[in-house]
Amino acid sequence: MERRLSYSKHADYLIAAISHLAENKHHWSRTIDKMAHELGLEPKQLGGVLKGFPGLFRRSSKKGEKTGEYAYGLQMRWALRNRDAAHDAPPSEKYPTLSVQQTRLLMEFVMHSVESEQNSRTAWVSNSFSTLAAIIAATAAIYVAWTAPAGP
Repeated sequence: MERRLSYSKHADYLIAAISHLAENKHHWSRTIDKMAHELGLEPKQLGGVLKGFPGLFRRSSKKGEKTGEYAYGLQMRWALRNRDAAHDAPPSEKYPTLSVQQTRLLMEFVMHSVESEQNSRTAWVSNSFSTLAAIIAATAAIYVAWTAPAGP
């Protein structure tokens, strides 16, 4: 079973990649190495994020002829592409940049996911301490009952 990546541990890379891919007028998708270079990010970590959040990022169906690498774009931008654009139309016409509202929607999704993970983690820790305290109290009560002198 594949381990799910954490939004809270990757929020910085998610926000950088979403911002870059949502507003890039020249390229709707980028290879990991090119995007990492353009953003000044670690390629291996960026690749893990792009591959680990397939609901946000779409991998190209084919590797680039020049680079031999897959390119990654935003699922939302792909879904909203202009299907009526001419085959040789520039990328900005085929894949228009996302509006401010659409970009904000993606950012809010990431931030709400971060908050949800943090709340879940806090609840788990709190519940663990409560359970441990109940076990200690029960153990102490059993010990006292067991070691108490019998009858008056």
